[in-house]
Amino acid sequence: MGDRSLLITFDDEDHLGRVYERELEQGRVSCPGETELAVGERCEVVLVHPETGDSFLLEGKAVKVTEQATEVHFGSTPLLKNQLKKFAGEGGRRDNIQQRLRALPAAGRRRVALAGDLTERVALERIYGKEVWEALLQNNRITMPEVARMARMGTMPKPLLETIVNNPGWVKVPQVRRALLANRRLDGPMIQKVLRLAPRAELELVPKQTAYPMAVRSAAKQMLTGR
Repeated sequence: MGDRSLLITFDDEDHLGRVYERELEQGRVSCPGETELAVGERCEVVLVHPETGDSFLLEGKAVKVTEQATEVHFGSTPLLKNQLKKFAGEGGRRDNIQQRLRALPAAGRRRVALAGDLTERVALERIYGKEVWEALLQNNRITMPEVARMARMGTMPKPLLETIVNNPGWVKVPQVRRALLANRRLDGPMIQKVLRLAPRAELELVPKQTAYPMAVRSAAKQMLTGR
């Protein structure tokens, strides 16, 4: 679903448990961060277990959209409730993806990053971080929420930021574009490339967004003057 796929990770099992009791059990979930979803649009939400690395797919509808989060409601059938309850309580299964990934040598991590599925990629990135970013960005199945997550990392090396910036298919996705513009490591030429792919309506909002660095806001002002 592209930009209509939302990824939710959890700090630990307690965090997942709180979200389950507060939201999932009631057939809803709040996805942090901005999206391009409109109220009433269908979307999918991927939950990633903090211990097992397993993923759980929910299909639902956006009912509230703000700059901070998107609230999604999904049809909560008895079967789905049982599956979610099991998912939220499965943290004891340590002999699983995370354990396997932690035991991998460097070459094995790269293989998984290049060809792994969503569950493996998310778990790998959580464990190894910047060690696997380059290979993950080469995975043909990488999703836009994954790219956006990496794009906003303040520790992302400039060559990897350039890899993202130089991929118009990624930068044309608003979720990725906003993540890049919020990254203070973006230099002048990269800022210009990203802003050039923003529609005018979005560009006009950039100078007012205090979450963006001053260099980004100034560049947007200059670009608007020249258009």
